[in-house]
Amino acid sequence: MKISMNWINDYVDISDLDMKELALKFTMSTAEVEEVEFKGKDIKDVVAGKILTCEEIPESKKLHKLTVDNGKEVVQCMCGAPNAKAGIIVPFAKVGGMVSGIEIGKASLAGYDSFGMCCSGKELGISDDHSGLMVLDENIKVGTDIKEILPIEDVIWEIDNKSITNRPDLWGHYGIAREIAAITGRELKEMPSQDLEQYNNLPKIPVEIKDDRCTRYACMVFDNVTRESSTYEMQVRLFYCGMRAISFLVDLTNYIMLDVGQPMHAFEREGIDKIVVRASKGEKFTTLDNVEREVGNETLFICNNDTPIAIAGIMGGLDSEVTENTKSIILESANFDAAMIRRNAAKLGMRTEASARYEKTLDSQYVIDALKRFVYLLLKDDKGAKVTGGLTDTIKKPQKDVSIKITKSYIDGYIGEALPIEKIVSILKSLKFGVEVDGEELNISVPSFRASKDISIKADIVEEVSRIYGFDNITPTPMKVPITALKVNEERETEYKIKTILSEGFGLSEVHSYIWYDNKFNTEVGIGNLEGIKLLSPSAPELADIRQEMAPTLLKFANDNRKNFSEFGIFDVGSVAPISGKDFSENKQLGILIASKKDAENDLFYKMKEIVDKIFSVTKNVEISYEKLENKKAWQNPVKTAKIVYNDIEIGYITTIHPKIKNNIDKKLNIAIAELNLFELYKIEYKELTFSMVSKYPAISFDLSLLVDSDKNYEEIKKDLNKFESPIINDIKFVDLYVGVGLPAGKKSITFTFSWKADDHTLTSEEVESEKTKLLEFLNSKGYASRY
Repeated sequence: MKISMNWINDYVDISDLDMKELALKFTMSTAEVEEVEFKGKDIKDVVAGKILTCEEIPESKKLHKLTVDNGKEVVQCMCGAPNAKAGIIVPFAKVGGMVSGIEIGKASLAGYDSFGMCCSGKELGISDDHSGLMVLDENIKVGTDIKEILPIEDVIWEIDNKSITNRPDLWGHYGIAREIAAITGRELKEMPSQDLEQYNNLPKIPVEIKDDRCTRYACMVFDNVTRESSTYEMQVRLFYCGMRAISFLVDLTNYIMLDVGQPMHAFEREGIDKIVVRASKGEKFTTLDNVEREVGNETLFICNNDTPIAIAGIMGGLDSEVTENTKSIILESANFDAAMIRRNAAKLGMRTEASARYEKTLDSQYVIDALKRFVYLLLKDDKGAKVTGGLTDTIKKPQKDVSIKITKSYIDGYIGEALPIEKIVSILKSLKFGVEVDGEELNISVPSFRASKDISIKADIVEEVSRIYGFDNITPTPMKVPITALKVNEERETEYKIKTILSEGFGLSEVHSYIWYDNKFNTEVGIGNLEGIKLLSPSAPELADIRQEMAPTLLKFANDNRKNFSEFGIFDVGSVAPISGKDFSENKQLGILIASKKDAENDLFYKMKEIVDKIFSVTKNVEISYEKLENKKAWQNPVKTAKIVYNDIEIGYITTIHPKIKNNIDKKLNIAIAELNLFELYKIEYKELTFSMVSKYPAISFDLSLLVDSDKNYEEIKKDLNKFESPIINDIKFVDLYVGVGLPAGKKSITFTFSWKADDHTLTSEEVESEKTKLLEFLNSKGYASRY
């Protein structure tokens, strides 16, 4: 937000202060001033010049030869502006003068000498209009320095909007001036305004509020508004603060918004009988920007009887627009529910200057303050304007008063320094708090402009006193607290171990994602439109569903990176919200994706299994099993997919992606994915390590291939093998799986390595052969045929 120091000076005298030093004080006490810009320093020797003659140049389609009276002499000047004509007074930069930091010298155009330059508002830096010369008032004395006519010299602060989000009172110049007055200890002047009681006998526009999300609505009627353009001062201030001059009435409402902090809206008076504030019925509505919009039921309309004429707090309608021909208006000043405005502005994609303020929870009293200020400026700047409709002020939901009781010792205890009670009272009163002192107790009345959102508890009062007293003035004192060992957060430790395994052990990169599906991408690659819990105000329709799984998000990352890398691995720890019937839960999920244009799909699948096994081995020291997954998702491979199980509890899955999805992303890119429910993983008890003496005698190993049914999975076979009891069996490891030529139909071959070892002697060939025989008999009893 941009703030004009000339404007601030209207309310508190800061003319003798260093603007950069003041900006630093404001930053340290209130909100960050990001930039201090000095306007008008690059303008020199520009005066009001009168064009005496204007001749067209045959050699040029747009140049004119002018004679200009600059107050001291008449000079020749070449000008290409389309509105140049004899008799008008314009800003004129003399030879040796400066415009936008560029020195003006004698020039030659189309063979004619030019001694100076006639200027547009844009060239002076006070407007974005470069369509023609800036035409000054005909009563201005020729030769007057332009800085005496226009408030070109100013200092503009740019304040970080985020730092005043919780301060609705600072969204107008008067609120900023009030802060500066408190910081500098200077007097705050009253804002000039008009008493509205004198208009109570005039007819009033009836107002009905049908929805309490409009907490207050006030309006008045004005006629014979004949002024077309706003004052030079108003135009320059608006431009310096980021708005452009449009017309007197529009500029005046914008000026009040930047002055008081209260948005206002003017309607064309003709045809409006009664103002009704109601909820939308799902109507279509054309706004001032000539865009027809579908307005949902959660939005409020301002209506003429039942016909919408504005979207409450966001933008007016095209049919009730104030134009340059408007002479009679109804002026609205209202207060709306902040959350409603924020949601609707986001949903409609219409975050305006007005909505940005309404969503901060404005003081309800601003409604009347802004009207008083508007009437004062209207009657001052347009002498013929009249108030023809008295104040209608309808309050649906009064703003609550806030009072806080606090003791001096409480304040001193929090600050860590004893302040005189007189100092505390002085600071609070400078911020316009009401204070009554009873011994060491202070009864504080919070002003309405701070009670709407900002001040509600005793700690807020401590903050107010501290920041105005000056944080730099408080002596730092170390806290005296007992030192205790930090309790380890097991879940955080486990998550950190997992991230370390993935990043350092396997070279994967961590990514961070949003919690919603990108259904545009999902549809494009063939996953389809995935459903989830709906966001109330998504930034786009395709981003409306909160994800139930991580895989689609990781596939979007893979798609975005496939052209830059031939192989890569990523992981993300994020939230998912799986739906079960009418209920849903929020889980923390680990998603892992590895991709390669070099490695085969099977190799990636087993690498992913290795990664998952490692996670459970390191973090919990347990072995997991992999079982057949029946209900597969659209992106999961019909064959190469397995669920991850521990103690009969499903914890996640591993898969390679469906061939159709793979082809839509990149035919050459093989992808494997795993997802783990971290909440389930956290529940697993860590299995303590056990140690045994390493045998000094050699182990004997041999490979054994088993012929099994194709539908028999590895876990079943492993369980059967583990049932074989032998005093010398040391380890059983999976080696290979073969499916193909040479095998009977419906069969597959699985190879294991068996390792045998004794702790007290070297095994003899007889012992080994005896155990082999027992093993083969055991396998035959289980229905396995050996192939070794």
